[in-house]
Amino acid sequence: MAVNAAPAGRLAGRWVPWLVIGLWLVLAAGMVPLSGKLSSVTTDSAVDTLPAGAESTKVAALDDSLPGGEDSTFVFVYHRAEGLTAADRAAVQRHYDTLAKRYPAKTTEAGDEDDEGSPTSLSTDRKAMTFTLDVSSVYGPPEELVGPLRDATKDRPSGLELEVTGPGAIDGDMDAVFDGIDEQVLLTTIAVVTLLLILTYRSPVLWIIPLVAVGAAALTSMGTVYL
Repeated sequence: MAVNAAPAGRLAGRWVPWLVIGLWLVLAAGMVPLSGKLSSVTTDSAVDTLPAGAESTKVAALDDSLPGGEDSTFVFVYHRAEGLTAADRAAVQRHYDTLAKRYPAKTTEAGDEDDEGSPTSLSTDRKAMTFTLDVSSVYGPPEELVGPLRDATKDRPSGLELEVTGPGAIDGDMDAVFDGIDEQVLLTTIAVVTLLLILTYRSPVLWIIPLVAVGAAALTSMGTVYL
């Protein structure tokens, strides 16, 4: 008795899905390392996101080109409700001298440091005292500077309160707040989508297929953009 051969279409239908899956695995394996490098070739400055002909774009471009634009400005505000003591004022001056020596200011063309009078300022009610410190970007970005600056000023009389603020501290704190937020948002999204897929397919394993497909497509597109 002769055995009927399986139709050619049915045979092809068996290996085509595995071929497609294999191709996606090879493609994903090559693109995953490249997708992680996408941030190294992208920028997020204001000039990149604003319309080319807008006045705000021109202002942002001029601001980036101005001398000193790469400095981070930190403002140190000391306060005691009962009024600053002589020890408090001495501690403020000591902090400024230490930080100014650690992060020296830019010099003028003649080689002399900029002199704008006393570096510290005492309020009229003698309850607060401040000084400003401009730190060059060569020492690192604001998020890497604000922590060491606060640590360097911990040695002060009891009861003397200090807040390190200014543009540099604000930028550093903002970066610290949003540090790692992309990963948190991604994990939350995956958890929510997984739950919805489980409820939709009503299967403990079937939800993995669309989730993996979307992940592979995302990583592949990021690697392609990097290239």
